[in-house]
Amino acid sequence: MENEEQLEKTKDNKKRNSTLASKESEQPFHIKYRPKSFEEFLGNEGTIKDLRKLLDRKDRQHTYLLTGPSGTGKTTLGRIIAKELGCHNTEFFELDTANTRGIDTIREVIESSLYVPTMGKVKVYLFDEAHQITGAAAEALLKLAEKPPSYVYLIFCTTKPEDMLGTLKNRCQIFSLNPLDEDTMRALIEHVLQEEKAELTPAIMQKLIKASEGIARKALMLLERIIDSDKDKQERVLLDASLEVTSRDGIRDLCRILVSEPSRTEQNTNWEDIRKILNRLHSPAEEIRKVIMEYMADFLLQATSEAEREKAIRIIDDFKGSRNFDKASLVKICYQATHEFEDEGEDCSE
Repeated sequence: MENEEQLEKTKDNKKRNSTLASKESEQPFHIKYRPKSFEEFLGNEGTIKDLRKLLDRKDRQHTYLLTGPSGTGKTTLGRIIAKELGCHNTEFFELDTANTRGIDTIREVIESSLYVPTMGKVKVYLFDEAHQITGAAAEALLKLAEKPPSYVYLIFCTTKPEDMLGTLKNRCQIFSLNPLDEDTMRALIEHVLQEEKAELTPAIMQKLIKASEGIARKALMLLERIIDSDKDKQERVLLDASLEVTSRDGIRDLCRILVSEPSRTEQNTNWEDIRKILNRLHSPAEEIRKVIMEYMADFLLQATSEAEREKAIRIIDDFKGSRNFDKASLVKICYQATHEFEDEGEDCSE
């Protein structure tokens, strides 16, 4: 009888393990191969080394700020930090502040922080897109960050640390994450290919690395799309991704020229540079307009002189409010922006 019960338990365990393995195999690559420890976290070696040293101290910091471009692993690293701190899953709270940034949410966090953890050593609150916490919510959270209970840790992740409340940011130990270099990205892709028992040609591998822009999440999402495809589809997917990269970089270059202050002799040179960029861009004019507006808004926030602010505002006014924005409108506005001296000359002659 005892042997039969043991046999049933063994069968149940095998069935449960098989189910878990099946579920894991169905996960998207960027989740399936998400690092779960410092050892598995690729790239940013200096940052990881400094972070581990800090966590090993008895008087370790209770507030952390992780910054870097989207997809560089900020929230993943935040989860690893929580694990290293001895946080149980039930006492790890991850909040997407892009959707829950109000004072009521922060009050719930503060109230929850008053209760001692029962399952693990600590409670950890991770705030994703932390720059979205503003006003009264940020001020309320500042009080918790200044004097957290001994068992409470706060982790902030953001792509825009400059938009965070300064006093809140100053309470944090800041760690920056950068995109992966080419060799590290290649190592990541090769590891996944080995696990998936798949191969890519050297040419496709190089195009995948280029299209990923050093962002592991993007590389794995692209890899999942092409891994079982024929060469033609692989080429098309990676070409589209590369064009997106080229287009985005081109729009950034375009904006830099638009906000520059050319002399009379430089205006034609600037227009020639813009003309070349516009000829390379393949995105719809409306999408280009939206990216320009976002860039100019960020530029206006960072501008240090009145001349820079006036320039940004003029360009925002030129590009906003157009219902039927097309290529002709885009070219015209860009040309006018680089030939302001001519307009001033005409005004003076009247």
